[in-house]
Amino acid sequence: MRRILLILALGGSVLALAPSAGAETLFVLSGRGWGHGVGMSQWGAFGLAEKGRSYKAILRRYYTDTAVQERAGRNVRVELASGSTSLVVGSAGAFRVAAGTRKATHKAGEATVTKTSRGRIRVAGLSGTFKSPATFKPKEAPLRLGSTTYRGKLVVSVSGGRLRAVNRLGMDAYIQGVVPRESPSWWPPAALQAQAVAARSYALFALVRGGGKCGGAFCPDTRDQVYGGLSGEAGSTNAAVKATAREVVVDRGGNVAQTFFHSSSGGRTADSRDIWGGDVSYLKSVSDPTDGVRENPNRRWRVVRTPGQLRSGLGLPCTPSDAALARDSSDRVGGIKACGMTADGGDSLRWELELKSNRFWLGVLRLNRSDGRIEWGRRVTLSALARGVKGSVLKRKPSGAGWDAMQPVNGAESVSKRPRVTTSYRLGPRAFGVTVRVKVEPRLRIRTVGETSLSGTMRPRRAGTTISIQRLSNGTWRPVATTTLNADGAWKAKFPVGPGRYRAFAAPGQGLAAGTSPAVRVAA
Repeated sequence: MRRILLILALGGSVLALAPSAGAETLFVLSGRGWGHGVGMSQWGAFGLAEKGRSYKAILRRYYTDTAVQERAGRNVRVELASGSTSLVVGSAGAFRVAAGTRKATHKAGEATVTKTSRGRIRVAGLSGTFKSPATFKPKEAPLRLGSTTYRGKLVVSVSGGRLRAVNRLGMDAYIQGVVPRESPSWWPPAALQAQAVAARSYALFALVRGGGKCGGAFCPDTRDQVYGGLSGEAGSTNAAVKATAREVVVDRGGNVAQTFFHSSSGGRTADSRDIWGGDVSYLKSVSDPTDGVRENPNRRWRVVRTPGQLRSGLGLPCTPSDAALARDSSDRVGGIKACGMTADGGDSLRWELELKSNRFWLGVLRLNRSDGRIEWGRRVTLSALARGVKGSVLKRKPSGAGWDAMQPVNGAESVSKRPRVTTSYRLGPRAFGVTVRVKVEPRLRIRTVGETSLSGTMRPRRAGTTISIQRLSNGTWRPVATTTLNADGAWKAKFPVGPGRYRAFAAPGQGLAAGTSPAVRVAA
C-alpha cells in the first residue's frame, strides 16, 4: 500500500500571499469667477448698476485713483480674416473697389475675391485685377464679409501668399461693435456705459502704442476685444456708446489707462503684479461683492483633477499624492506646491489646468484599501481622507446592491470592514468621488488527502457550488476532478491521487469572486 503524505501547505492563494494595496486620489478645485481678474469685473459692474451706481462710479471702483475725460477719436483697424484663399464681399447696394489709380464700382450683391499668381487681387464681376491692397468702400449700404455686416471700409491685401481682410472705421463705430459682444445688451444702462468707456480706453491705449495684437490691427476676439461688427450691434449698447462719446479713463498723470476687464472676479479683483508682474497704480486688487449676483453663472464653480492631470498640467517631476496652495496678495493662487517644488501661479495657471480663473481653493479626496482581494471572513482596512471637500461621505456598494452610506468623513479616517461579498467603497459628495473595489473570494481549504480522494471545506456555505480540483503540470494548473459542495460546507472529490501539487478552485458567483485554496504537495 502506498503511503500518501501531505508534505506542505502553502499559506493562502497567490493573491493572498501578495496583497495589492490600492489608492485613488482626486484633487477638488472649488473656485470663483472667470478670467484674469484684473481691472473691471463685468458682472461686478452689473451688480453695481443694479444698485443704482453711475458708470463713472463703477469705473472709479475698479480703476484706482482715475478720472473720466474726453479725448479726440481715432480710426481703428480690425483684422477680420487672414490666411484665406478666397473671400466673399457683398452689400445690399453698389460698392466701390479702389487700388492705386484704378477704381471700379460693383453692383449690389456678392463678389468672390481671390488672388492671382502674381499677387494681385481679382474681384468677380469686375474686369481686370487690382494691386494689393484693395479698398472696398460702401456706396449705398454697409459692406458684408461673409455673412457679417460692418461699418466703414474693408481693406483686402495679399500677405504671405494668402488674403487678409481688415475693417477700417472710426473709434466709436468700432466700440459699437464691441460693447454688445462683451456685455449682454439687456444689462442696465450704467453697466453698458462703463463697458463702452473701458473698451474705448483699452483701444486708445493700444493705438498710442502701435495698435492691436493682429499685426498692428485689433484682433476680433479676446486677444484684444471681442468685435461683432454692425451685425452684432443693439440699440441699448449703441445708446451707451453715444452717451459716453469720446470719453476715456485717465490716470493721475492724465494718460489714457490700460483698462483691462474680465467677466467675473469671484469677489475680489486681482492686482496686475500678481497676474503679469509690473506695478500699475490703477490696477489694484479691490473687494468686489456685487460680482456675486445671482445672475452670474460663474460666481462659484468646482472641477476635479486627477494626479496625472495635475502632473501634466503643471509639469511636475512626479505624480502627486498631495498638494498645497500658496496664495498671493489678491487672495488668488500664487503657486501650487507638490512633488517638492512650487509651480508658479499668475494668469498661466488657469490655462495650464483649464480653469475659469486662478481664484480657487484646493481639496483632496483619497481612499486607500489595504487589500484589493481578500478571503471571505477577513477584514479590509480603508484609509479615507477628505480635506477641504464639504459633504464627503464614505459609502459602500456590495455586489448586486445599491450604495449605502457608512459615515461622514471630514479629515482623515481609518475604517476596518469585513465585507461578505465583493464590495465597492466610495468617498466624496453626491456629485463625484473616489472609488476602490475589494474582491471577496471564498475561503477554500484542502483538509484531508487519501489515495483515492481529496476533501476539504468552503466558506461561506453555498450548497451545490462546483469545486474543481487542479493539479500543477508543467507550470500550468489543470483540472483533474470535480465535485459539489455539501450543505454543511464540506466537499470530497474522488480520483486517483498521485504525487504532485494540488489545489481546489471555485467560482460561486452571487457576489463572490473566483478563488483557490492554498496549494498542497502530495508525496508517495
